[in-house]
Amino acid sequence: MNGMETGSEIASLAALLEFENHPSLLEFVCPSTGVLLWPAIRNQVIRLMMSDWVYTTQPLVQVHGRLGLARSAGVAVRAVVHNLTRPARPARVLMYATGAGLIEREGSYFNRYTGYFSEALRGDTWSVEGIPFDTWPMPRIDNRVSFSTPAKTWAFLRAKLALGSSEIRQATELVTLAERRAQQVLGWRLGNARRSWLIRFCARQLASYPLRRRNLEVWLRRVRPRLLLTEEGCYGHMAVLNATAREYGIPVAEFQHGITTSGHIAYNVAPVLATNAKYRDTQPNYFLAYGSWWNAQFNAPVSKVVVGNPHRSALLERRERPRVEAAPLVLVLGDGIETDLYIALCRELGELLPAPFKVVFRPHPLERDRVLAGRCTKFGRVAIDQGRDIYPSLFKSHVVVSEVSTGLFEAAGLVERIFVWNTPKSRFSLPGHPFAHFGTATELANAIQTTSAGFIRDSMQKSLWAPNWRARFTRFTDSVINGNQDTETRLYCE
Repeated sequence: MNGMETGSEIASLAALLEFENHPSLLEFVCPSTGVLLWPAIRNQVIRLMMSDWVYTTQPLVQVHGRLGLARSAGVAVRAVVHNLTRPARPARVLMYATGAGLIEREGSYFNRYTGYFSEALRGDTWSVEGIPFDTWPMPRIDNRVSFSTPAKTWAFLRAKLALGSSEIRQATELVTLAERRAQQVLGWRLGNARRSWLIRFCARQLASYPLRRRNLEVWLRRVRPRLLLTEEGCYGHMAVLNATAREYGIPVAEFQHGITTSGHIAYNVAPVLATNAKYRDTQPNYFLAYGSWWNAQFNAPVSKVVVGNPHRSALLERRERPRVEAAPLVLVLGDGIETDLYIALCRELGELLPAPFKVVFRPHPLERDRVLAGRCTKFGRVAIDQGRDIYPSLFKSHVVVSEVSTGLFEAAGLVERIFVWNTPKSRFSLPGHPFAHFGTATELANAIQTTSAGFIRDSMQKSLWAPNWRARFTRFTDSVINGNQDTETRLYCE
């Protein structure tokens, strides 16, 4: 049996996290690195719970998926050649990113998450990026970049082949404990199939810990940074990176890359984790937020700094902003998981809204390639937004609609009206959002046509998006780097 035995919807993430509010989950550590094991599966366990409670048409975690190894291997080989022919060079700041932030600029790729930081630091940076969509991400505006894909592929294969009884035993014990806690506190069970998958996943993560540590040490020796900037720094898969950098006295700062709310599982933890020194070592030292509102939303044990949103600021500084469409345009933002649910909403909304209203569906990056694979640009009266960067689409829109998308917040100050689809998913992930909400397509269509709902206060916009990001960022980096002059140097001498 999977899922909950009692109740149909959990009230909040804080209520869910009570299952991990016990020190026994923090007794499992990697014997080679000393890093906690719970972060390796924490997100997966909670996402499985959320899948049962708030995702009605598609599972949030795919436990039976297969990797496209042939395509991934081809990209990995190109990445090996790139890394060998363009070796990393010393820089004050090492930036570790997923590569998901790439956009086109001046005929080349530009990372909207890290590129502006590199420009602000006058190129005194080196980036290590993944290749998440198996598309070769070159040429680049900033060529000071290496790729982590070869090392990650090797670590995955080594961990899979070298899996031993000790990793299986410890993984089994941790998963068993987590499931017991979830059943006692929440009445939730994994079920046999998902339990077997989670044990294998946990064991492979444990086996990969030493390899991840050595991989980071390679980049630290080559780049010799005084500061490490990361994407997804508070996520569990970054535990080894954070712990290793901390051990060598190199401060880690996560730059905000999306929504960080009181319903975000990576940034909100049970009290016993928030006060635990071992868990704190698996987290970044700093979190660089878009604005003050975000920092008030989570309790991860990091120092919170307000910086701003470089990409948003850069677009707003441009003089050639696109004009808003003459016909009222309603932009519906997908969530990357339940695509069919969103398409159904768009179709119904397109039938309910009269001309000249236009309804446009914008796929989430996770579903974009899948949606566009059919080579169609619209379904019925609903068009599909094919652009990679969301901001040109926001500039053209009058109304933005979604459940949990970052785009809801990015629209604040750019789009006249914003609406959140009131579902178990949005109630869980955005419990304190500042937007208007609706329950059905009919309610939304009526609200758009007959009410003034959806407008955002100026004070809220200011707390979401801090100004002068360059000055804030350089002030932060100067302070951290200058205060880190006596960093232990043994790493570079080994």
